[in-house]
Amino acid sequence: MKLCSWRVAVQPGLTLADRRLFNVLLYHAFRPDLASENRRFDIAVADLRETHQSNGRLVQSIEALMATVATIRRPDGSTDRVQLLGWNKLITYGNLNQYAIKPALVEVNALSDFTVTVVPEKTGRRVTGVLIGWGAKDIERRKAAYAELQRPRVGRKARITGTVEEMLPPEVIE
Repeated sequence: MKLCSWRVAVQPGLTLADRRLFNVLLYHAFRPDLASENRRFDIAVADLRETHQSNGRLVQSIEALMATVATIRRPDGSTDRVQLLGWNKLITYGNLNQYAIKPALVEVNALSDFTVTVVPEKTGRRVTGVLIGWGAKDIERRKAAYAELQRPRVGRKARITGTVEEMLPPEVIE
């Protein structure tokens, strides 16, 4: 795989802290597929604390990086201009579905008194719209949603998606 070369057009007002934050983001995202298109990286806010003391300053730096334009020169000679830091991945229905619709449906269906469905409407192979439906949950599913809302947020995603890892009882370990 041949890496792309980057020329970054820095916007006025990009501070040293902003540039340091970008370096930290790159450090945490650096993997063999860093240059892949449509690649999403998740980084915990705690990992970004080394460059900022408060969320307010962190948000300001992220917004400054999102306003910075990067010119990407590809090996074939073509160029693209994109946000240095941004979320330009919800352009196609597949990406919108993967990163926005499905996660929202999982959360809404797990935590609310109703269920929601989203069905794509197609013209040929192209998705041209979505049909959204909803209905009330039965009493057992409403109780389960209420019970989840009463639990701490920590671990909620794992509980909702069914990926909670159970610890073995002490007698099994011995």
